[in-house]
Amino acid sequence: MKDGKCHLKEDMSEGLLRRVRKGRLDSPFTVNALRDQCRGLF
Repeated sequence: MKDGKCHLKEDMSEGLLRRVRKGRLDSPFTVNALRDQCRGLF
């Protein structure tokens, strides 16, 4: 993460990035405001 955004790096597969994003949205520890912001970004 850089500047509050997730970006695909050369060494990260599309599948891994999907898992990271899904984990952010599904986690009970993610603050609701952050979850709402992430839904709009991914």
